[in-house]
Amino acid sequence: MRNVNRKCKDYQSAYSPLRPFRCATCNRTYKRQQHLVRHMKYECGVEPMFKCPHCDYRASHNASVKSHVLSRHMKIRHDLWN
Repeated sequence: MRNVNRKCKDYQSAYSPLRPFRCATCNRTYKRQQHLVRHMKYECGVEPMFKCPHCDYRASHNASVKSHVLSRHMKIRHDLWN
């Protein structure tokens, strides 16, 4: 059921007039122009710049690499991070 809800939300957000800023490359839409600019600069068609020091995992955000290291290499569950 969660997958169906997500697909419905993805469809709604892609065609919503409340998200007028559209990426010309991937058609993803945003409510704010600065979010589109950030997407184009760091995400769309850009090689992820942060790399895991333990494996070949790469991500667009440093926080994603940190959570990857904690969960995959240090075997710490997400609910125990804090």
